[in-house]
Amino acid sequence: MYLPVILLRRFGWWGFLAFAVPNVLGCAAFGYVLRPRTSQRMVQRHRSAMRWFSIVTIAYHMFFIPFFVATFMGPVPGIGGGPLEHWFGLILAIAVLAAAVIVSVLPGRLWPVLAILTYAFSLAAFVQWGAGPLGDIAWAGQNDPGQLAWMTPTIVFGFLFCPYLDSTFHRALAESPSRHSFAVFGLSFGVLMLFTCAYAFQSALTPLVMGYVLGQSTFTIAAHLRELWQTPGNHQRFRHLAVMFALIALAVLSFASSAGGDGRLAGEGIYLRFLAFYSLIFPAYVLLFLGPGRPMELSRRNVMAYGAAVLLALPLYELGFIHGRSWLLILPLAGLLVWRWAGGKRRNSETFDAVENVRSAKGR
Repeated sequence: MYLPVILLRRFGWWGFLAFAVPNVLGCAAFGYVLRPRTSQRMVQRHRSAMRWFSIVTIAYHMFFIPFFVATFMGPVPGIGGGPLEHWFGLILAIAVLAAAVIVSVLPGRLWPVLAILTYAFSLAAFVQWGAGPLGDIAWAGQNDPGQLAWMTPTIVFGFLFCPYLDSTFHRALAESPSRHSFAVFGLSFGVLMLFTCAYAFQSALTPLVMGYVLGQSTFTIAAHLRELWQTPGNHQRFRHLAVMFALIALAVLSFASSAGGDGRLAGEGIYLRFLAFYSLIFPAYVLLFLGPGRPMELSRRNVMAYGAAVLLALPLYELGFIHGRSWLLILPLAGLLVWRWAGGKRRNSETFDAVENVRSAKGR
């Protein structure tokens, strides 16, 4: 929920809409596009990719918490200067992870209660902060609106496709009494997006608002840990957990190494680079191997080709999101869509030829 802050600063309300509309639609559409049986087959077939989605999301939060604390928290009362205050964000990140581990193993019947309490606390923080600052936000920002036009297709691509690798979404679909619950979720999420806008241009936040951010992070990390714990296969589980903690260590060290100088600017650069997972790596996997339509075969050859395509596209994302050459972002997206379309057309042709061969054989 820091991307709206960046987009508001760069492009004003138009930047926020480019973030919020596909985000809400992507969340809500999940419950209407999939049926529980289809979701179950998807989870079984793409379990490894969904593990990686959870691992990266947890590592992402472990980076984000120290960065957010350094950006929005003022001097810590009773601590003063020195190393303890400098590493206070890291201490909070470790505390959040420890709390999330505890929450992740709680009985399933408690999770709806936890969700209600988390959201109620979030609303209380919004009320305490107030919506007044929303009136001070302009429609235009610091950057040329043309950059946003080039970025928007990539943003839409990420938010519409990423939910299908999120195992917490699949669990919600399996356990919800109605698919309309996803529409409720999308609208509820939209309220918190507006809350982000309300404090986007502040230099310091109240303890209640900081508690809201940390509470949401705790719940999100716990939900993804819960999915990792319940994934079948102990050897795979522990292997992925080892990678997870390695990624967490890298996320934390990357922030610590950039803490000198303009820490906020350096932190934003790392933040935007993390988003390559959600704007390129994961949605490209969904496009190619999950659908829509008839997906590509999940073979070693196709996975290697997908990996090569991602590696070739990453420099364009670096130039587009970090260095302001946003027109370059359209190139990898167009390439992926053409690849998917051409592959689907070839598979349909092969299927048609196979059917014709069967008919010819029956005729003989």
